[in-house]
Amino acid sequence: MPLTILMWAAILWLAFSLLLLPYAASFQSTRSDPLPDWFKAFYISGYSMTTLGIGDLVPSGKAPRLVIVLASAMGFILITVAVTYLLSVYAALERMSALAFEIHHFIGRSEGMGPVEVLKRAAQTRTPDELSNWLASTASGLAQVVQSEDEFPLLHYFHMPDERAMPLALMDLLELTSLCQSVLDPEAYPVVAGGLVSAGTQRIVLRYFGTLTPRYAHVEVSEARLAHDRQWRFDAAWNALDLAGIKLRPRPDALERYVRLRQQWDAHSVSLCLQFGYPAFEAWPVGVVVHSEA
Repeated sequence: MPLTILMWAAILWLAFSLLLLPYAASFQSTRSDPLPDWFKAFYISGYSMTTLGIGDLVPSGKAPRLVIVLASAMGFILITVAVTYLLSVYAALERMSALAFEIHHFIGRSEGMGPVEVLKRAAQTRTPDELSNWLASTASGLAQVVQSEDEFPLLHYFHMPDERAMPLALMDLLELTSLCQSVLDPEAYPVVAGGLVSAGTQRIVLRYFGTLTPRYAHVEVSEARLAHDRQWRFDAAWNALDLAGIKLRPRPDALERYVRLRQQWDAHSVSLCLQFGYPAFEAWPVGVVVHSEA
């Protein structure tokens, strides 16, 4: 990204040098040593663009003076836009990695936990409202990240460690909202099982993957492996929650809902994670990037 900005500056510098070259012989100089015309044009366009205004070379005539004014204006605009753009990109990157870090630690990946443990704790401690509030807060932060993705498509060229990797964090978030809407009994846990927050959070996350997927090469993932992964994750979640005594939907109904919800996102999210070099199916370790294959 800084290289692109430097390339813009070099092209502008060269362009203004070529514009000034026909007038270089008439430039007045305070120096005693003669300078070649090409160097005069290159030198005066450079210090005009950087707004240094040294003044040891003075153009004569209307045209070169107007060119120097234009070069100074373009240089000032380039510096202002470049600094603003760089700061905006890094601020957006910081928001994105901070949100991924929050999701990672809320779900408890550092302690070997996952979405199932979050649901289990929320149900056992009778605090589904707290989970719903956190999902609402996360959805608000995620909406800003999605907007930043639209403005700065290059954000994901920065590959972050696993605990700050947004695709991995959002897979956990989607798994959590899918389990809320499919497995939990809506009569016992109406806020998270059938409320607006879980569904709304999932729609925002789907928008995130929908924004990114067309921009990157698609990694093919077999439907058989996806189906096996859905069944395996559902069985693990159902058994853990049922063993904890949490009220659940009837198993066939829960499985049907869970598969339908996962089919909306798992192919896109797995493909994107594999494209970025993150693990998608297996349990991923903390602090390293693991390359997986479909």
